[in-house]
Amino acid sequence: MTTASLTDIMILFTFLIPIVRHFQTTANSGVSNDKIRLVALSMGGKIAFVICAFAITISLSLTGIFGSYFYIEFLIEDFCCLTASTWCTADSQPSSATTSQTGSLKRPALNQPARPQLAAVRRMSVQVSHGGQQSHHSEETEDGLVPACVTPRLSCKIATAIASSNPLANSDSEILGKRYPRDSKTNVTENITSKTSRRLHLQLNHPINILKRRIEAHFSNYKVVDSLNPVVSTQQNFDSLLFTDDHPGRAVTDTYYVDSNTVLRTHTSAHQSEVLKTRAADAYLLTADVYRRDEIDVSHYPVFHQMEGLRTFDRKNLEAEAAVHVTGTSIEGAVLSATNPVQSAHTPREAELVDLHLRHSLEGMVRDLFREEKELQIRWIEAYFPFTSPSWEMEVLYRGSWLELLGCGVIQQKIMDEANNADRVGWAFGLGLERIAMVMFDIPDIRLFWSTDKRFISQFASGEIVKFQPFSKYPACYKDISFWCGEGFHDNDFAEIVRDVAGDMAEDVKLIDKFVHPKTKRVSRCFRINYRSMERTCTNEEIDKIQDELRSVTESRLGVELR
Repeated sequence: MTTASLTDIMILFTFLIPIVRHFQTTANSGVSNDKIRLVALSMGGKIAFVICAFAITISLSLTGIFGSYFYIEFLIEDFCCLTASTWCTADSQPSSATTSQTGSLKRPALNQPARPQLAAVRRMSVQVSHGGQQSHHSEETEDGLVPACVTPRLSCKIATAIASSNPLANSDSEILGKRYPRDSKTNVTENITSKTSRRLHLQLNHPINILKRRIEAHFSNYKVVDSLNPVVSTQQNFDSLLFTDDHPGRAVTDTYYVDSNTVLRTHTSAHQSEVLKTRAADAYLLTADVYRRDEIDVSHYPVFHQMEGLRTFDRKNLEAEAAVHVTGTSIEGAVLSATNPVQSAHTPREAELVDLHLRHSLEGMVRDLFREEKELQIRWIEAYFPFTSPSWEMEVLYRGSWLELLGCGVIQQKIMDEANNADRVGWAFGLGLERIAMVMFDIPDIRLFWSTDKRFISQFASGEIVKFQPFSKYPACYKDISFWCGEGFHDNDFAEIVRDVAGDMAEDVKLIDKFVHPKTKRVSRCFRINYRSMERTCTNEEIDKIQDELRSVTESRLGVELR
């Protein structure tokens, strides 16, 4: 073949490569079906690979190694693209772990990539070359399955992307001086673990401690337990309390996982069985800090404090131990029903005695707490909890509104039996201390409980219920962030990132807009973040820096496309 013919072929190859690249880019952005998109991307990469291989062979014969540099670089990029496509294709195959009954693919949850490689290609920062100048460009992979290397010019940094895609993957969590190895289910961050040592319920003159002590004074013959480790097993937190495997409380969007089998307790009930097994007393009061992933506003915080009460009775002496006088209380006339049933392990009389003792005891405690309210109205609402039946919620009419105070019920006998208490029956209640303290002390923002500002702390004294006097009201600063997100996105995942980046500077986060693209079905969300310090005025420049960091971390950790 003549040199002229070879030159004509080289020119043809030069035009073919951009066409193939355009085909790949169009497939990535315009095809909504994952399988078709993957096939198109992989096919385009293979075609470009073959074209570049032939081009290098011809170019070497015409111009030597230096003249072939253009095609060699393209060949390396296509090799990287094909490798990433192989990872993604392999991870997109249905399996028992990633496929639902309908066969649809599920996106891995935050910090839960199906494979490390998949986490890497969910989001890559690549360099695009235009006339010798480099600029940064990011390619969206909304479902976690499309390789980011379909961009025009890939800088070969796959290894770096794999290592940096999950910042939590290769480190340990340190909680109260003990280290816990992370795994694929770990979602607890240093921002949360740093609070495990605060234990506000044990700090004298703190509103949480003041309220705790007032309840303990009412139940003066109950054994107090208040120094339990917040790290518990999933067996303690869920299984021992009869939570079903599909209960939403087990989800990584709701619970902080230290590893696959260990969590930060989500309720004081996680210690119920271990306390009952001791048989050290007939009655207990457990107080502890508990942890839940939740929304961000003035009444929700990822760490709060619960108090749990347990009271057990000898089944053989139940009539004497549980008998109470209930005339004149709101309990009178309350009935058990088919929707709030007696357990099959209990006789109707046993259930009635335990239930009446429970509600009589709690009404007395609440009337003592709100002793300034002489005509306090109380009502009982049927409820459901996996670990009690019958179950109730208590509400009080306070300042013109019904306020939910606590949940309670007759302990499931299976829990009693497995806790070495088969000869006993009992009841339990649980309440959130912050919820009651905010009302009793007139504290408007739950973040204030964590403040170390003397202007807050100095207002309270042990044993006294005083109304909080606001020492300032600094102006708010609103910032919006919007992005395209995949099907597996959960609002709590974004809330966690806001907490990690902004800390207590974020007063609330609200979803103000949600848009579904009519053609691609991609979902866009817009959140408004209200930044406000409780202790000083923040500058717009300071908030801008936080917002810029938030955008960067949101993009890298959630694999979203910023708008």
